[in-house]
Order: sequence, then structure tokens, then C-alpha cells
Amino acid sequence: MKDPKTSIREGAKKLSYWVHNYGSGSYKIGLCGYNGGYVCKRKGTAKRSKMYADRIIKYAEELSIHIRKRLDYEALIKNLDIPRSLRRDASPTK
Repeated sequence: MKDPKTSIREGAKKLSYWVHNYGSGSYKIGLCGYNGGYVCKRKGTAKRSKMYADRIIKYAEELSIHIRKRLDYEALIKNLDIPRSLRRDASPTK
């Protein structure tokens, strides 16, 4: 697909199917199925897809931590009384 919005929307639909229908709400099984197909529930199969699922879940957890830290930082800065001229995001005033 050439349109990023369409690619993201369709990819999200497919991932949702795998997580909710195939994985019964399990992100690990859903991600495994999304990556490797219907073999993920069988023992001893789809090792690479299971590793893929583990990596994606770990990355999502790390990203969530960074986002929370950023939001906490922005809330802290917002509540401080810092003159605009001293802020990093300050644009020059005329």
C-alpha cells in the first residue's frame, strides 16, 4: 500500500482480528498470529513469531514508560513559574 493512513488503518484492523479472535484477547498470541499465522497455538512451532511477539510487547512497555515520563515532565514544567525567555521551547519575542 502506498498511502500511510490506509496502511496503518488496515494493519490495525488485522492486528485487532488476531488479538481478539485468534488470541482471545491475548496480545502475545495475537501478535504471534499476526506475524506467523495460525500455527502459534501449537506447541513447538512458530518460535520466530513468538519471539517477535515478545519483542513487540517489550518495546510497547518501554515506549509506554517513556511517554509517561514525558507527560509527567510536561506537567511539571507547566506548573513551574519559569519566565518565558528562559524556557527551552521559547521562541524569540519581538
